[in-house]
Amino acid sequence: MNSKTLRLLILTAALIGCGLIALGLVFYPGNSPALPATVTLTPAPTASPTPPSAPVIRRLGATVDDEAATITFYLAAQVPPRRTVREAWLWYDTTAGHTPRRFEGPLPPSVTLSYTLDARREGLTRTLTTTAELDYWWLVRDSAGDSVRAGGIAHLGPNLQALVAPPPPPQSSLDFTWSLSETRHFRFHYMPATAAERDRFQLGRVAEASLRRITAVLEMEFDGQMDVYFVPRIFWQGGAAYGDKVQLISYLDRNYTAIETWTYFTHEGTHALAQDLLQPKEEGGPDGVLVEGLAVWASGGHYRREPIDEWAAVIAASDQYIPLHDLRTGSFYEFQHETAYLESASFVKFLVARGGLDKF
Repeated sequence: MNSKTLRLLILTAALIGCGLIALGLVFYPGNSPALPATVTLTPAPTASPTPPSAPVIRRLGATVDDEAATITFYLAAQVPPRRTVREAWLWYDTTAGHTPRRFEGPLPPSVTLSYTLDARREGLTRTLTTTAELDYWWLVRDSAGDSVRAGGIAHLGPNLQALVAPPPPPQSSLDFTWSLSETRHFRFHYMPATAAERDRFQLGRVAEASLRRITAVLEMEFDGQMDVYFVPRIFWQGGAAYGDKVQLISYLDRNYTAIETWTYFTHEGTHALAQDLLQPKEEGGPDGVLVEGLAVWASGGHYRREPIDEWAAVIAASDQYIPLHDLRTGSFYEFQHETAYLESASFVKFLVARGGLDKF
C-alpha cells in the first residue's frame, strides 16, 4: 500500500470518528431538552382578616389643619363577631378635652369614628404642658363589656401653637385648720375626720411608751413637748424629723409600707431628742452615719426590731457592702437605703459599747 492510500484511509477513519462523537452528544440523555410540563394555575383564595376575640383598634390618628386651626381625631375599631360597639370615648389634653367625647352605641362591629376639634371655637387651653405635642386617646367598649384603649400625639403647627393658652392658675387652698390633741410630751396635729383623729388616744399611749424606751436607751431626759404632724399620705418611708423637734408621721388605714407606728415614734423621736447633740452635715454636724445610725440603734432596728449586728455581718460578707469610709465621705442618702442604715447602726453600737454614750 503506497503512502497516498494510507493517508486517505487515516483521514476517512478520523471523519467517521468525529461523526460518531457528534451523534453521541446529540442523543446523550443528560443533554436532551426536557419536555415542558403541563401547568395548572389555581387562583389563590382571597385572604380575609381573622375575626378578633377581643376589641381591637385597627387604626387611629390625628389630622392637623394648621391653617384652619382644626384637628381631626379618627379611629377604626373592630369587636368580636356577634357583638356590637356599646360606646367609644375620645379624650385629649385640653380643658375641654378632659370632658371626654362619647360615641353612644349600639354601633356596628366594625366602626370608623372621627371628631374635629375647632381650636378657634373650642379653645386650646392646656392642662399639663404648652408644648407643640397634644396627647389624646380613644377607648372602645363592646356589648360584652370588654374594652381596648390606645393613644397618640397630634403635632401642632405654628398657627395652632399661637392659640394655645397656659393652664389656669391653681385654685386657692382650702380653708383648713389642724385639729390638736395633747399628751404630757406631745402635741398631735391632724386633719379632721382622718384615722389620726379617730385613733388619737391610742396614738398618745404609743408615743409616750416609745419616748420612755428611747430616753432610757439614750440615757437622756425630756420634760418638754414635741410637735407631731400626722398626715394621711405616705411620704418617703412614712416619717421625717425637722428642727425644733418637729416630726411628720404618715398615718392612714392603708399604709402600704407595713411599718408599725411605734417605730416611727422611736426613730424620728431619736432624731428629735438628739438634735442638741447631732445636727445634719449640712448644718456643720456629723455625717449621716452617726445621725441615722443612732436612730436605728436606739430603736432596735430600722422601722422594726431586728438583730443589727447579725444583719450587718451578712452585708459585710456580701458584694453589697459599703465601706465605712465611703459611707462617711460620700452622699449618705444616695446609697442603698437599708444597707447604709444597718451598717451605720452597727457602727454606732460599736462606738457606744467601746466608749459609752458620754463620749459619743
